[in-house]
Amino acid sequence: MKRFFSWALLLALACGAASCEYDDDELQSRVDALEAQVATLQDLVDALNAGKYVIRTETDANGAIVLVFNDNTSVSVGTPGETVFFTSVVESEDAVTITTSDGRVITLPKTSISAVFAEGETGKVKAGTTRDVQLVLSHVADCALVSDNPDWKIALDGITANGAVLRTTAPEELTESNTTADIRLLLSDERGEFKMVKLTLTAFYDLRTLTFEDGDYKGTSTVANYWTSLVDTPQYGGPLLYGNEEGYIWYDEKNTELRSGMLGGEIFGDEMFATDFWYGGQAISNYYLANIEEGSSTTQLSVSTGKEGAAGHNGSKNFCIHFDASSMMGLGMHFEFVDGEHVVDHMWVTNTSYALNSLTYGDSFAAAGETSWFKIVATGYDAEENATGTTEFFLCKEGQIVKEWSKFDLSTLGKVARVEFTLQGSADLCGDWGLNTPAYFAYDDVTVRF
Repeated sequence: MKRFFSWALLLALACGAASCEYDDDELQSRVDALEAQVATLQDLVDALNAGKYVIRTETDANGAIVLVFNDNTSVSVGTPGETVFFTSVVESEDAVTITTSDGRVITLPKTSISAVFAEGETGKVKAGTTRDVQLVLSHVADCALVSDNPDWKIALDGITANGAVLRTTAPEELTESNTTADIRLLLSDERGEFKMVKLTLTAFYDLRTLTFEDGDYKGTSTVANYWTSLVDTPQYGGPLLYGNEEGYIWYDEKNTELRSGMLGGEIFGDEMFATDFWYGGQAISNYYLANIEEGSSTTQLSVSTGKEGAAGHNGSKNFCIHFDASSMMGLGMHFEFVDGEHVVDHMWVTNTSYALNSLTYGDSFAAAGETSWFKIVATGYDAEENATGTTEFFLCKEGQIVKEWSKFDLSTLGKVARVEFTLQGSADLCGDWGLNTPAYFAYDDVTVRF
């Protein structure tokens, strides 16, 4: 407003200077008129700076337009077309718009009733949590709340002349219909004037992702390139996955808090199974095989998606290979949380080169036909070992074999302490001892809700 006043004063002075060619009486009249306009502008600026707002316009007996403020004071801004200040004044339901002589538009709100989020406040609420969202109120004597989303719990609290608190609880499970909540505040000022304001609350998940990339490692291990250090060489018979007396376990410390490796001993009650990949496990890998016809047990840690050095999801380097020889007996390897229970939102999966070779070209045990299917079955368990749910993902179905990284939604399992995976196949992919197709799949970018 100070900038506006300065501009107007310069305009007035310029007009005054331009009038020097007239006679003294006319010049004095113009100077007097300019002084009156400057005084009017100053009155308008003073009123607005004092927090007043326009409630209506009137026309006086001389045809001049008068701006009436909320405290019943007023300022006459003159007659349109007869002043250097403005050419028109237009009143609408919400504002008074003044068009100046040089084409500029000044909008004066007719009420200063408002409710907005406080500075730095986004109105975002973490899913399943309760938090106070701060509002800034202006010229509000009373406030009422209406919400359009029953999945949210929202209450208005701590109302003062300058602000209020929205106590909000976001849904724990977010869907397309409940991620946002539009709330409407019915505001009234001291005159009894009303205004409806809409604000939008947004729920979000705090997501953490296990990428298996060295640069994302947040744990306390001092091993250089932590994740890559867990990639065995050779792929079959290597010292990390076979005959390793210390066992093979990885841990995404200080991130998702997921842990896995070769946990077979915990399933079978025999520690010998915990030291060799023959009986299953989840091994870190970065191997790529361009030609799936070469896929075999000796390339068991390879995928054929991507390219050398970037075969993981989204072109990343590392990923994880799940091998479950126990699928023949309906038992599955798993990953687990070290710190309790969480919802696993999703992960990305694909076939390994070994499984692709078998499914695509067949082998002495099995070959996929038009009606064959090969799938991952994921079962969640809570901390008390109660099953929370089961979901599945088809790596092969009706002749369509997955050859790219694909998203596997695990959120339907709910909060889990661990997720167990088994691999199952159609009858033509099984024999007397269960699944004949190599019981492998690759996964990457496991995303967990916190």
